[in-house]
Amino acid sequence: MSALLLQDDLDLFLLRFGHMPKIDLRVTDLTRWHIHQCDPYAFTSGPVSEFHGETTLWPETPLFVRQRHLWPSQVERYAAMMSLGDTIAAVQVTDVEPGGLWHINGLHRMVAARLLGRTLTAEIWR
Repeated sequence: MSALLLQDDLDLFLLRFGHMPKIDLRVTDLTRWHIHQCDPYAFTSGPVSEFHGETTLWPETPLFVRQRHLWPSQVERYAAMMSLGDTIAAVQVTDVEPGGLWHINGLHRMVAARLLGRTLTAEIWR
């Protein structure tokens, strides 16, 4: 992807959502950024408690989320930090459910990285 397209993604996100205190993910389509909102009760495997290594989340890696809200100001803050070269902590995902990776912690960091077209380290928990 070109840098212009990536900046356009960040600008588009902020134009659409930047004025909102929070986004309701149950009614907001983020599939442009490969983020799929799922029913919070769809996760049936129970709690995950063991670390099983790390992986790289690419901007096009499908990710399933159960979280209901996203705060645009938090996404913008992480995007600014990443643009300045700050190191961002790894996010946590699990692969115990079918279909791919499921978000556990760090959704705002994941969205910011995707808007900038960057990879992000993810810890896998099972």
